[in-house]
Amino acid sequence: MPRMNPTWVCGGAALVATAVLRITHYRLLGLIPISELQTLALVGDAVMALGLLVLAVGFRREDSVVGRRPLGVAAVCVFAALPLLITLVNSALSGMDDAGYDVGAMRAAERAAALTFLANVVLTLMSAVLSAAAVAGARTVPSPWNWTPFWALALFMVLGGSIFFNMALVDVWWLHSIAPVMLLGVVILLLGVRRPVSRGTDAGTGRSHGHG
Repeated sequence: MPRMNPTWVCGGAALVATAVLRITHYRLLGLIPISELQTLALVGDAVMALGLLVLAVGFRREDSVVGRRPLGVAAVCVFAALPLLITLVNSALSGMDDAGYDVGAMRAAERAAALTFLANVVLTLMSAVLSAAAVAGARTVPSPWNWTPFWALALFMVLGGSIFFNMALVDVWWLHSIAPVMLLGVVILLLGVRRPVSRGTDAGTGRSHGHG
């Protein structure tokens, strides 16, 4: 019999909500003040971080997509925190650019932005690969869906590369940061709604029945 998995439903719903918030953010570019756009970006990043943490830790140990293995949980935490931290840093740096037009401060802000970008790329890729490997290895998520994080990572790379090398796609440049999140969210949400109870397991208690 199928039963709902609250951890996966909540985490998946948070990722889908993140994708919707990001679409809203990009559609409102140039239409509302930058401060409001930054607030919307922060909300989206916070929702995604919360969803990923719920999936990593789980309301119950057996529902953690990484089996609560320390390395997996740590990798997901880093991956979850990075977008939020980068948005906060970029907001602070944009404030430095606008403050007094001091040449030295502007150059310092530019150098800091470049270093932040480089650190973000390296840490995001490392934590994404480690997180995906932890999900695949834990086997909490049924096969072949435990490979979904790798599919999402591949989708991110393909879309990003396609947009970078094909200027005709520049108008949809934002897809590479939304499609992978939507993919992860939809898959884990559907699995959470339809997750089967293991044979010989009590749906209410999660305990296996002995055979007499």
